[in-house]
Amino acid sequence: MSPETRRQPQPTEKQLDAIRSFVARPQGSVAIGRLPALVQAAPGGAADEVLLSADTMGKQVRMHPEVTAEDYLLVPLLVGAPDVAIVQTGRRVLLLRAGARLTRGAVKATRDGCCASTPHSLAPSAIW
Repeated sequence: MSPETRRQPQPTEKQLDAIRSFVARPQGSVAIGRLPALVQAAPGGAADEVLLSADTMGKQVRMHPEVTAEDYLLVPLLVGAPDVAIVQTGRRVLLLRAGARLTRGAVKATRDGCCASTPHSLAPSAIW
């Protein structure tokens, strides 16, 4: 990503609190981040806001019990300022972000906008 694309404000404490509350008790959906313009065009959606729905959260809890509430707090930066964005299909983009740990996740275009998938931390042994 270019430096212009990476300029993204840090998530606010209010946003992080909303994500914490949602992860603890998913109802409806929560705004989990905003896509940079270059990434926004890729999934075919016009929405820049990325949502996490209660339905998606329920699936993620069942399929990925290893993902913690703390992992979801990384999503605003992963979505808003990825280091790498890879178009996987016309509707889905894989995102990678290096920080204290390498995190991957995806966004896909839906009827309602863009939604986030499960964030995963990658072990150093997974990178070669």
